[in-house]
Amino acid sequence: MPRPNPARPIGGEAGLARRIAYERQRAGMSTESLAKRMTDLGCPINQSAVWKIENGDPPRRITYDEALAFAQVFGMPLEELSVPPELAADQEALKLLGEFRQSRQAMHDAFYRLAEHAVTHPRTASVLEEDLSWDDIPQDVVRDVFAKLRERHGGATVADLPPGLRPPRDDVDGQ
Repeated sequence: MPRPNPARPIGGEAGLARRIAYERQRAGMSTESLAKRMTDLGCPINQSAVWKIENGDPPRRITYDEALAFAQVFGMPLEELSVPPELAADQEALKLLGEFRQSRQAMHDAFYRLAEHAVTHPRTASVLEEDLSWDDIPQDVVRDVFAKLRERHGGATVADLPPGLRPPRDDVDGQ
């Protein structure tokens, strides 16, 4: 009967195993498909070995070459793969939040440029009436843009805007 591997106090290998499971699931891979990708990279491993790394009691040890291959399969440096999945999920959430904020700012800026263009070129109102979906623009963005337009264009109200740029909301002017 094989000797069980002694527990390691640092927990690096256990964290790595949890991260491998996290990344495999996140990528929508089965243990079998992960084993095949590892083997295709030149690091032969079978499906049961992947399962034992993730779920074994005691867990199967991970060699350095395997760790490098796992990192390559997941498209990340080994250092990143060694970050525990809980922290990786937090980092992913922060990254996505940053992307969301950038997208929202880009939408805000584009909407302002569109509104400014419509104010200075009223003939474009018909294009806006046909193609602008007010439901896609958050109300706080609409309020902010119209406040900037009022300031820039001498206190104009929504009623002063070309018809295609008038949102169907009553409270844009703060009324």
